This record gives sequence, structure tokens and C-alpha cells, in this order.
Amino acid sequence: MTAFQSSLAIVAAVLASSAAQAASISYGVTPPGPAITTGLQGTDFSINVAVPTFNSRLGTLTGVNFFLTGLVSADVGVENTDAAAAIVNASASASISLGRPGQGATIVSVTATEAQTGIRLGAYDGNTDFTGISGRSYTGLTGTATASSALLTSAADRALFTTLGAGTILLPISGIGSSTASGAGNLVSNFDTSGNGSVVVTYNYTAAVQPPANVPEPISIALLGSALVGLGLVRRR
Repeated sequence: MTAFQSSLAIVAAVLASSAAQAASISYGVTPPGPAITTGLQGTDFSINVAVPTFNSRLGTLTGVNFFLTGLVSADVGVENTDAAAAIVNASASASISLGRPGQGATIVSVTATEAQTGIRLGAYDGNTDFTGISGRSYTGLTGTATASSALLTSAADRALFTTLGAGTILLPISGIGSSTASGAGNLVSNFDTSGNGSVVVTYNYTAAVQPPANVPEPISIALLGSALVGLGLVRRR
């Protein structure tokens, strides 16, 4: 390799070191940090959660992804009031949704369900107390479900979730509860349902790699390039 070729190789290596690289940063569920969460709320509910934005000093945002975990928690009571024994099923659900600011369009949603099936109850014992031979009570039943949003890449979404420096954006999380009990012709049920949503946001971005300390600064690279041009002229004489 000639001196001229070696010098060109040095310039190429320096330029490559400042090329953009793909990276990502997440806020939320990954241990040991907690998820961004609503805490347990009685259904139905709608509250705002503060989600960290992407700091544009890190680079250029290319896409945003949200991972939502929905949880339902329920206390359930069923009472068979039939004159004959019955097999009863009961379930409680919470549909959790994450939206854009100002109760905007839904970003991602999930339904968490907890079911008790095949509950064997005797004939009505005369007391609607969710105990005894004809009743059953459950406390603290929980169910979870997860869902991931589509990757948000539009210019509007990237601008929405980007700030210069550290920041947050308020996003609405809503929860709608539902419950069912079936299996006896005469059945009394009681449900006390709560839910919550935990959010993980991941920002994909490109970041320029800073030149190592021992690599010439850009002005030095420019001078080196000028020297190479000169070297080429000298070699042609």
C-alpha cells in the first residue's frame, strides 16, 4: 500500500467513526425500575400518566413503541337461589386502553380477565350471604394480559414524543370493567372490580458516534484532506 493509499484509509476510518448508529431507550417495566403505572383503580376510570419523552439531544427519533400490561382485580360473590343444586361460572374483566393526549385516539388496548368456572353450589339455603351451601365468595382474584402497540413512525408522532432535554407527556389510561355470572336459573352475584395499566415506552433513534479522543477533529480532517490533494499533485509531477 502506498503512502497516499494509507492516508486515504485513515480518512475513511475517521469518517466511518462519526456515522449514525441505531439505538433505543426504554422507560418502564424493565427491572429494577418500576413500570409507569396508574395504580389500582376502581372501574370505570380514566386518568393521566406522565410518560418520559425522547430527549432530542440523544439523536433523531425514528419510532415509538408502547407495551401495555392490563390487570384486573375482583372480589366476587355468587349465590344460587334455585331449589336445586347448580354449577355456576363467574368472570370479571377490565379493558385497559392507552391513548394520545387529550383523550385522543387509542394507541394500544388490552383486556384482562379472571374467571372462576365449575363452582358447585347446593340448593338455596335461605340466606343470600354468598356463603353456606348455596353461596361462595372470592377475594383478590387477579388476571393480567399484555399487548404491544404498532411502531409509531409518522412525523406527527415523532414530533409529539420529542422534547429538547428531559420532559414528560401526559397520556390517558382508561379502564372499563365488566362481569358475568351464569349457570343457575336463579342466581345472585356481586362483583367489586378494579384495574390498572402499566406502560413501557421504547424510543428507537439514530445517534451520531462521537470521535474518539485520539482521532483528529473535523478541522484536522479537512487539513488532512488538503494534504492528500497536495500529495496527489506531487505524485503526478
